[in-house]
Amino acid sequence: MKKTFAVVGILALLLAGGCGDDSVCSMTVCPGDCNGDGVISEEEVDTAVAIMGGELSLDECQAADVDGDGEVFGNEISAIVEATQWCR
Repeated sequence: MKKTFAVVGILALLLAGGCGDDSVCSMTVCPGDCNGDGVISEEEVDTAVAIMGGELSLDECQAADVDGDGEVFGNEISAIVEATQWCR
């Protein structure tokens, strides 16, 4: 339930064009934020891409699995890259 709420919140923010309010962003789990620091680094994006390509295990970054289906696909990479604009 908690993961579903986070995904719904992330998708709502993406559709709305970001959050614009740092207090809202700080309450949202950032997709692809492997270490949970509230910032998506270039290394974390690279990690998500490596997971998608099978070079790394999902255990390396559960946050890359935006929809919670146990795999990382291109649409999730796109969501992570988009989130770098508001999740910092």
